[in-house]
Amino acid sequence: MTTYEMETLLGHLSVEHRELHARLQHLRQIIAACGGSPTLPPPERLAEFVRELELLEEELRGHFAREEAGGYLEEAVTRRPVLNQESERLIHEHQALLAEMVALRKTVGSAMLNATIWPEAWARFHTLCRNLCEHESNENKLIQRGYNVDFNGLLE
Repeated sequence: MTTYEMETLLGHLSVEHRELHARLQHLRQIIAACGGSPTLPPPERLAEFVRELELLEEELRGHFAREEAGGYLEEAVTRRPVLNQESERLIHEHQALLAEMVALRKTVGSAMLNATIWPEAWARFHTLCRNLCEHESNENKLIQRGYNVDFNGLLE
């Protein structure tokens, strides 16, 4: 892989991670605008939250599919085979994160019908945010080790 190809690949990864984080931040802002507590948001904000969740799920599915089809992680492992086990663990996490996403979406849907369920949805959302950010951070670290370069915050 040439330096240009590597920079292009890592640039794409950086953009994807920033878009995912921007989507999460927008979801956090929706909740914060409603007081930031586990109190059911007004219907219009809840509908916006649901739309953003659907977009996040779509982006996650595409992002994970690209990684699993051979890309950033595969190239890092090719360069440093010792990273294979960690790469496989990260790829395995994709299904768990998507399952969390689906469970969150279903819980939010139930909360639209029963406000007493919203605290569970609120907690699931914060858990998903934490798990997704940790996952992306671990991917970034693996890629940095695989490419043996310091990206000066490019992937953060």
